[in-house]
Amino acid sequence: MRKTSLIALPLILLGLSQANAADPSIAPASGTPLRFGVEVSLHSDRTSWPDDASHTEDEMISQTSTPGWHAFALAEYSLQSWFAVRSGLGLATRGYWYNTDAGGLFHYNNTLSLLYLSVPLQAQLRAGNWLLQAGPEVGLLLSAQYKIDQADSRIGMDQTSLTQDVKDQIAAFDLGAGFRAGYEFHPFGQALQATAGYSWGLMNIADAPGVTDELYNHTLLFNLSLFFTAP
Repeated sequence: MRKTSLIALPLILLGLSQANAADPSIAPASGTPLRFGVEVSLHSDRTSWPDDASHTEDEMISQTSTPGWHAFALAEYSLQSWFAVRSGLGLATRGYWYNTDAGGLFHYNNTLSLLYLSVPLQAQLRAGNWLLQAGPEVGLLLSAQYKIDQADSRIGMDQTSLTQDVKDQIAAFDLGAGFRAGYEFHPFGQALQATAGYSWGLMNIADAPGVTDELYNHTLLFNLSLFFTAP
């Protein structure tokens, strides 16, 4: 039931927009309130946990971001020339990479790779071609892989490499909120939006029995959105 509702959200938005498309009072200057497009994005993904997360005293944790991406099909409906609502459906990655130094003897590279079916819903403000977008994003977890690479500093070589399916230890849904700012160009008669923004995770995605650590997804995004009808 939840999966059906997730997929239906952008379809409901499109249905409402088509029902109102004949009303000229809400159309932008071109008279086209509804347009469709695609979006691709490069991410810098990381997952945060509290400072008191359960690690032993002789472990030193160094976390860094990991590259990611998303690809969406989009629909945008203009309520006014300066205000629009956007939604979409697509795939998005999340995750993190961190290094653990256990007593100076063993080094562990740990990578969590998450893949979501994602539905963003955003309000968009426009001032000329300048854009400001903000809103929530809901994700349905499709896969979760955890990889550990262990190196022994006494030998100077990798000892083991292990990849595990940890989908049963990650929450089935994620909820985030984000904002973006950018500019819309019109090359070749089409509308191309270039935006950058940040997404904060609002839900603890750790769902393993007995685990008290809290994990939250955070993402820095650089996006290109192409619409097939210019405003």
